[in-house]
Amino acid sequence: MNLMSHSINRKCYKHVYSNFILEISSLLLRTCFQIATRSYHVQVQVVLEKMVL
Repeated sequence: MNLMSHSINRKCYKHVYSNFILEISSLLLRTCFQIATRSYHVQVQVVLEKMVL
């Protein structure tokens, strides 16, 4: 019985761990995307200002 509960605990732990990794990676991707789009907007603004000036 003890062995059974141990394996169940490990399965649960694996599930939580993979969910945690998914959350972290999606958060990192979102952050990187936001930073990239922000820097891209800044570059576009600079180019437009140079073209206007």
